[in-house]
Amino acid sequence: MPETLSPAELLSPAPILEAVQSYRGTIVDLDASRALTGDEFARARETLTAALAGAGLASGDRLIVAIPNGPLFLAVLTAVLACEGSPLLLHFKTPPAEVRRYAQRFGARFL
Repeated sequence: MPETLSPAELLSPAPILEAVQSYRGTIVDLDASRALTGDEFARARETLTAALAGAGLASGDRLIVAIPNGPLFLAVLTAVLACEGSPLLLHFKTPPAEVRRYAQRFGARFL
């Protein structure tokens, strides 16, 4: 029988973070024709997490993420979640004026 999850558990980034932290396979970046080992990806993700925290990203802060799919997207998304930030995902080709409107409407502190 499936266990019942609380609202906090349903919204928790923990399952995503646990999955990415334990992944040790290869991640292929088709656009760059490059493959990253699990260890390379983990180091990049840890570096991004430290950089975001160092830039002042704190729990609950909203951040716009507008980058193409690939390893960088996954690294940035999980780094934001590790900092307990709240990512707002936009298509990477969203026009700058529209990005600004979203940032203002949703009170994003970072882009």
